[in-house]
Amino acid sequence: MDLAVTTVEGIAAQRDRLHPVQERIAKAHGSQCGFCTPAWSCQCMHYLENSSKPSMKELEIAMQGNLCRCTGYRPIIEGYRTFTKEFGNEEVCGMGEKMLQSQWRKIEVTKDGLKIGAAVTLTEIENFIESKTDQNVIEKSIVEMLHWFAGSQVRNVASIGGNIVTSSPISDLNPILLAAGAKLEVQSLKDGKRIIKMDENFFTGYLSSDQPLTDPIHRPKIHSSALQQATGEAIYCDDIPKHENELYLALVLSTKAHAKIISIDASEALKQPGIHAFFTAKDVDQTSYTNGFMGKDEEIFISETVTSEGQILGAIVGDNQIIAQRAAKLGFPKTRYNGDIKKTLNEADHVIEGEVRLGGQEHFYIETHSNLAIPKDADEIEIFSSTQHPCEMQRHFSKQTPDRNTAFRGFGSPQGMLAAETMIRDVARITGKDYLEIMDLNMCENGYVLHYKQILENCNIRRCFEEVKINSDLENRRKSVAKINSENRWKKRGISIVNNLYPIGFPPKFLNQGGTRPYLSDGSVLVSHGGVEMGQGLHTKMIQVASRVLKVPMEIIHIQETATDKVPNAISTAASVSSDLYVSEVEIDCLTGDHQVIRTDIVMDVGSSLNPAIDIGQIEGAFMQGYGLFVLEELIYSPNGTLYSRGPGMYKIPSFGNIPAEFNVSLLTDAPNPRAVFSSRAVEAIGAARKEEGLDSHFYLQAPATAARIRVACQDKIVEKFESLKDENLTPWNVDL
Repeated sequence: MDLAVTTVEGIAAQRDRLHPVQERIAKAHGSQCGFCTPAWSCQCMHYLENSSKPSMKELEIAMQGNLCRCTGYRPIIEGYRTFTKEFGNEEVCGMGEKMLQSQWRKIEVTKDGLKIGAAVTLTEIENFIESKTDQNVIEKSIVEMLHWFAGSQVRNVASIGGNIVTSSPISDLNPILLAAGAKLEVQSLKDGKRIIKMDENFFTGYLSSDQPLTDPIHRPKIHSSALQQATGEAIYCDDIPKHENELYLALVLSTKAHAKIISIDASEALKQPGIHAFFTAKDVDQTSYTNGFMGKDEEIFISETVTSEGQILGAIVGDNQIIAQRAAKLGFPKTRYNGDIKKTLNEADHVIEGEVRLGGQEHFYIETHSNLAIPKDADEIEIFSSTQHPCEMQRHFSKQTPDRNTAFRGFGSPQGMLAAETMIRDVARITGKDYLEIMDLNMCENGYVLHYKQILENCNIRRCFEEVKINSDLENRRKSVAKINSENRWKKRGISIVNNLYPIGFPPKFLNQGGTRPYLSDGSVLVSHGGVEMGQGLHTKMIQVASRVLKVPMEIIHIQETATDKVPNAISTAASVSSDLYVSEVEIDCLTGDHQVIRTDIVMDVGSSLNPAIDIGQIEGAFMQGYGLFVLEELIYSPNGTLYSRGPGMYKIPSFGNIPAEFNVSLLTDAPNPRAVFSSRAVEAIGAARKEEGLDSHFYLQAPATAARIRVACQDKIVEKFESLKDENLTPWNVDL
């Protein structure tokens, strides 16, 4: 039987016409770092070959095996939902009902004529009128005008509301609407509903803006690398072809969680064919041996005592990856244990007990950490590295040593926020007040002095607080949740609001800087900058900024990949700024501990967004990573410190099925940041279940709130049947760290 394998390159290349599965994920902003994008393209292509018009549910099931660490999945769904049966017939946008309310998509016949929703497409208007048997002169004129209105592709997506807000009195349908004396029903949060008549006074002039149409700043633009990523043509470190005489360096890691290094015997490994050398702490220049971003307090190779499993003991060099990694496992560490924990505690002057727990989170980067070093003339070494800090990598390679990054998104802030939110809710519980009242009393304001003496300026956290309550319809939904909980024993819901104020930059002021170099020669512009594109859209935003400053189209601007010989001494691409509030409604199954996020609303203040499409994608991705940290991703260790939960088989990150059923993200408007570049809840548900059993709604819940922990926290007669094992001689299969 003949078989064939089609890779993403076999679907279509960028020089050809892209296949729709590639084009739609790119243009829907479903590609950020892009490492997983080819897999999405291939999976969707394969499924559509077997089912040309699937339902949305079928497509979601087909995609559940694919993982993404960046996007939060929503833009991928938005791109691929265009292939489904439901597309074009939906009354609710995939981003949530608030984004496109059903009345905005309807056409109704009234005694005064037609009532057309603002989001109704021009094609839908044309089809509706043509289906009528009693067309009046206005309706006939609309159909005739639409015949000359752009092409069918535009009419399929352009709406009547969009046509009106172009503010042109001589454009397309507007002259007909003026002649007909059409009335507009408009609505705002501030003024509510009102009726405006389209007459000679309606248009005061063309759409006025100080920003030229050619200026791309603050406008949604496709990620500059998205098309290359969707076709598999984007080059990552592992894609670089093997060089002649290339060797592979494999790390030798500690297999013990806490141990003293007596000796490291590499003799057996060095006997293996294809092995060339082994390096330890003894082979490194001791004058510049320690490592660390802010303080040089970490050893590159551990010299005496390891404090966790997986620390680097040395590095072995082989002909290729398989040979080097196989040799790295050949019995290096000889260790001995030292110390008696119980004896130490008994002899201590004071033993303080208390517990606030939050599990760790695996980076689970889809692209592996890779470094390729190529010798050049004059004792130079060219390095290709999948790092967010090229200059630090340059420094390490000047010592011929590897670096290992350990910090993850948030750098400890999510953990502190969990403690703060717990305190807020405990104060509310003890005082008998609504936690929203306690939040309001303790909310940051302009002029507030933080614990590290920073004075807050341009603080919009209260605006976010008020806006998210309105956008999410919080008060009515809290009542709805209470009603649902009173009517259901084994399904419970909770709804909660959480705020977040995250600072920008690094504590040392000199680190908060950037560098860029534009080159102009043949009519095109080449831009080099010190930042690293990791999927966050940095290259795209730099092109937008260059387009405005130089007053040239984006299409003639090109980004040169980040290199330390172009922009030296650049700081790490890290640290961000935001103030935001989240509202999530969650339903739990009290019998299994399983849960589903019903709806999430986010209001984010990012100043004046350089590219709203990219920023919203970053917000959604960050939310899903935080969701994983607090309710899904669990590091499981053996009693001797071995990490069990390695790889996707044991360690579960959020996937397609974990996305909120309704996900609404909005950016705070009219909130410029003068210091930015170009101004740029399961706990409540568990409490309801405990009340059914007459238990205190206050309880301890360790994060992550996994299905097992949710189930046990619900506490009922079934859980009571399981007795806790208290045998001191029993060795548990896993421990919490």
